[in-house]
Formats: sequence, C-alpha cells, structure tokens
Amino acid sequence: PEPSNAPPAPAPTPSAANVELAVNQVQDLAEAIPKLLDASAGCDLRFRVGVMLNPNASDSMRRQVDSLLDEIAPGLKSDLRP
Repeated sequence: PEPSNAPPAPAPTPSAANVELAVNQVQDLAEAIPKLLDASAGCDLRFRVGVMLNPNASDSMRRQVDSLLDEIAPGLKSDLRP
C-alpha cells in the first residue's frame, strides 16, 4: 500500500453520562464497581463526582463534610445546591 498523506484520525472522545444520585444510589454504584470494571476492562473507567449540600447547611457542617471528602480525594469539596 502507498503511504497516506492524510492526518491521523483524532482520538476518540470519552463518553460521559451525568445524573444526580441519591445517597442510596451512590451506595448501589459502589457495590456495582467490580462488575463495571469487568464490563469496561481496558477502557480506563473513571467517575466525576460532585457533592451538593442544602444551602441551609451551617458553615460548621460544610467544613466537616469537606474535611471528610478531602480524605477521599484531595480537593473534593461540597457545593451548595440551588
């Protein structure tokens, strides 16, 4: 075959789904991770996580939640939901 002068094809764009989960659904997701890893073997499965608090949460509560989140992933912080 002759060499092609065409530029290389762009890398595929990762697909993502965004949905709001209740606490029990996050627990269900955690339990499903082994199956998700098997189903997506070799595809670098990742999660993007946001944590929302009621705007009426006290500063003390927010600091405590943020401290716990930081233990899981440095920089992970809560956000006030509308």
